Amino acid sequence: MKRSPSDFSITPGFAAVFAAAVFFLDNEEIICLFISAAVHEAGHLAVMRVFGVPVLRLEATALGLNIGYGGAAVSYIDEAIMALSGPLAGLGAAFLFSAFGYVMLAGMSAALSFFNLLPAYPLDGGRAMKAVLCLVFGERTGFHLTDAVGIITAAGLISLGFLFKLGPLPVIFGLWLIIGYCKNLRYGVL
Repeated sequence: MKRSPSDFSITPGFAAVFAAAVFFLDNEEIICLFISAAVHEAGHLAVMRVFGVPVLRLEATALGLNIGYGGAAVSYIDEAIMALSGPLAGLGAAFLFSAFGYVMLAGMSAALSFFNLLPAYPLDGGRAMKAVLCLVFGERTGFHLTDAVGIITAAGLISLGFLFKLGPLPVIFGLWLIIGYCKNLRYGVL
């Protein structure tokens, strides 16, 4: 019998993001966002289950849901597949939602998936990129290359927001990536 996660926590950062969503989004948008996020995370959890990787903790943070796992050796290829499974589940769901006429839900799911595919750690695209780079170049060089691409991606988002007057979202997302990057450095994740 498989164990369920032994630890679940909600951080103050998640509470702040949730409060902002309630303030800035209407009820339909909030529901669409959370359904999209649930499908995304279910994609990760399904592939982890197929690979036999036990989930040890779930933590809702301002940067999303962190799924802590352990107890099983995970190859770089498995790590990349687990990272990409969330966005791929979201894109598949977006296609289905669109086919059944749920346009806002399809758009939210697609947007969440494409954002998560950006090559910046801790996003899924960055996690997959890190796994592939570590496989090809070794851990130390893979980590350094991941850091460089992540910083360039975050700076690019911020620049796009200012240069093309795309509104505050690209700037907020770029800063969000930098905050996540700094948090990972502080805890020795990168």
